Order: sequence, then C-alpha cells, then structure tokens
Amino acid sequence: MQRRLRIIWLLSVARLRSAGWAPWLLLIGWLVLASVQEPRMLRRFGVYLIDDAAWVGGLLVVLALLSAERRLPAVGGVAANLVTLGAVSLAVMLLSRLLDLGPWSDGTWNRLDDAARFYAAWAPMAICLSRSLSRGSSGLAASFLVVIASLLVGSMLATELRSKDTLAGWGAALLAFAAAITWATEAGRYKPLS
Repeated sequence: MQRRLRIIWLLSVARLRSAGWAPWLLLIGWLVLASVQEPRMLRRFGVYLIDDAAWVGGLLVVLALLSAERRLPAVGGVAANLVTLGAVSLAVMLLSRLLDLGPWSDGTWNRLDDAARFYAAWAPMAICLSRSLSRGSSGLAASFLVVIASLLVGSMLATELRSKDTLAGWGAALLAFAAAITWATEAGRYKPLS
C-alpha cells in the first residue's frame, strides 16, 4: 500500500513539475477576466460567468497536467490520474470562491459541491487517459476513439451535473465511471492472435 501511495505521489509531483506554472497562470488570468466581465446584477437571471469559466479552465488544466507526463506505471496509473483530477477540481473551485465574493455569490459548501460534480463529470476521461496507447495502428485508433468518446461523455455529464440537481445525472456519471474502469482494466488482458 505504501508503495502505491508513493508512486501516486511521485507521479503527481512529476506532472506538476512537467507542466510548470503556465497552466495555473493562464487559469488565474482566465478567472480574473471572467470575474471582471461578469455583471453581478444578472445573477438573478442565471448568468454565472465565473462558475462557467472555472469549469472550462479546470478542464484545460486537467488536460495539461494529465498530458504533461505520459509515462505511467502499471501500478497506480488510474489512481494518480484521479488524484490529480481531485486536486485540480478542489483548487479551481476554491480559487473561483476567492474571486467571487459578493452578495449573490455561492458559499463554500456550494463550491465544494461544484468540485464534486466536476470530479464526477471528468473522472471517466481521466481514467481513459491513464491507459498507455497501444503500439499497433488498430490499438492506437481504438485508444484515441475511446479518449474522444470519454471527452464527449464528460461534456454531456458536465452539462447535466452543472445545470440540474437530478439523480439521472449522477447515475449517468456512475455508469460512465464504471465503463471507463472496465475499459482500463480489461485493456491489455487479451493478446491479439498472431
């Protein structure tokens, strides 16, 4: 267990160092720009630019961090991606809380709820990115298509989880998570016929 935790920690630190400060500085600039542009009086009508900017900026930071270090160990690759996603979701939502102080802003508990929704929406994509790409052209194409499909499913889940408080969105997120785990664990189990 300690070996796995150490691998996850080292991989997370390697990703942070490989990505550098650029994604974080761009995220902060993106959120500051959104907070300056947002008319606070329109919040009563459902305009939340900071929250939407946090979701988009958080996704871009997650993609930058997950693609910064592509050498994943066989042990702990999925867990390292999920830990990275969780850390980014907490950091992004708390940063948006710091930038959004006012009479109509969401509280800290609502931001933590947003972080959980962000995590649930993009966890299947993080799991699908944890599998190393196959060497063959058909395996590479299949891996690429699965990652693209997980991005599409994640965007639909993000829309559903962001807009409504329904049980169907959480059920769809759970099914997408189970499908991604199944694909990541079953890949590579069977060798192609020679």
